[in-house]
Amino acid sequence: MAFNICDFMEEKEYQEFCDNLKTNERKVIYSDDIIDIEIKKVGRKILTFVNTYGDKEINEVLNSVCSLV
Repeated sequence: MAFNICDFMEEKEYQEFCDNLKTNERKVIYSDDIIDIEIKKVGRKILTFVNTYGDKEINEVLNSVCSLV
């Protein structure tokens, strides 16, 4: 799933979050029912984590995963 941070917030707002982050600190900068966007500072690098959530029931997902084994 391709996305752009600017689809969820202004670039200036994202940059402010990054500038105010301390080393080894994590911060969720956007969250709704479908997606969470979290940033973490490691040294001088800023890592961005994107978690997406679907609408399938957990049992359906687990059955699909187990059938792959």
